Amino acid sequence: MFNQDLQTIARYRMIAAAVLRLIGLWVLITRPIPLIQQAAILWWQTTRANTANVRTGIIYDQPWLVGNILQGLFFVAAGVVLLVYARWISILIVPVPRPRCPGCQYDLKAASAAICPECGLDLSSLQSPGADSQ
Repeated sequence: MFNQDLQTIARYRMIAAAVLRLIGLWVLITRPIPLIQQAAILWWQTTRANTANVRTGIIYDQPWLVGNILQGLFFVAAGVVLLVYARWISILIVPVPRPRCPGCQYDLKAASAAICPECGLDLSSLQSPGADSQ
């Protein structure tokens, strides 16, 4: 029974990793376009638009451009993290359940008896994953 549960957990982890990678790929495809547009606006205004009414400190005129660029960089970094660490994040999202005593929540992974060593609860009537794996 416990091996079947491990196969189900592995399947859920693979699905979670695939979904995380798809989200990361979607973020990397959609977010750099506005980032490039905002960077091009800043580049144009600081280097090419040398008119009398444009100051050299473009941040004072349009501070939202820098905020948009920082937001775009954050999303690109988040997309890269989702692509690279999807498997590790899926392990955190879908953990392996540990067999625990229903009375005191004692970890029964190493317990070999049918009685909880912590509280003395009779575990023979319960179907424990720790008892099936041994």
